[in-house]
Amino acid sequence: MKNILFLLLCIPTICLAQINADTAHTAEPVQDSILGTSFILKDHSVIFQKVYPSALSKDQLISRLKYFLPTVKNFKLSALTIENSDLLTGRIVDFMVNYQKFGGSDDYNTSMLAYPIQANVIIQIKDNKYRVTVSEIIFKGFQNSSPIIAINTPLDDLVSRNQRTKVRTADRYLKIAKFVNDDLSMSFDVSATNNISSNF
Repeated sequence: MKNILFLLLCIPTICLAQINADTAHTAEPVQDSILGTSFILKDHSVIFQKVYPSALSKDQLISRLKYFLPTVKNFKLSALTIENSDLLTGRIVDFMVNYQKFGGSDDYNTSMLAYPIQANVIIQIKDNKYRVTVSEIIFKGFQNSSPIIAINTPLDDLVSRNQRTKVRTADRYLKIAKFVNDDLSMSFDVSATNNISSNF
C-alpha cells in the first residue's frame, strides 16, 4: 500500500519533469556562417566572433588592450570591468562603418551603411590570444521607404532568414556583412595598426 501511495505522489513530479525537459531550450551549436567573415549565426542571433593571436602573455594582453581600446572608434569600455580581469566588456555606440576603405562605393547595396551601428562587445583574454564577440548589432535610425520613418534595424534581420535559422545568400546582404566584418576586424586588432601615434 505504501508503494502505491508513493507512486501516486511521484507521478505528477515525473510528468512535470518530462514536460520541462522537452521544452527546455538548450544552447545550439553554430547554425550557419557568412563565408569570408567572422560572422556566425548561433542561437538565432548573428554575432561577430574573432580570435586574434598574439605573442603576449595574458597579463601583457590585458594591459595592452586597456591602453588600446579607448582608441577604437566609438567603443566605450564598461565601468564595471574589474582591474586585471581577463573579461572586458563594453559597447559600440554610433560606429560608422568605413565601407569605402574596404572597396565599397555609394550605391544601393551600401545604403544601410550610411547609418551608425550600436552593439555589445565582450573581449575574453588568454595567453597568446584574445577573442572579440560583438553581438546585438543594430543600425540606428535607418530611414524606411515612404513614409519616411526612422527605425532601428538589427543586423540579424538583414542577413538571416527562416526565423533566423539560415543566412541569406543575396549579394546585397552579404556585402553589408562583409564591410561591417572588415571594419570590426581591423578596429579590434591590437597588432594591425598603431592607433596611438607616439609622434603626434
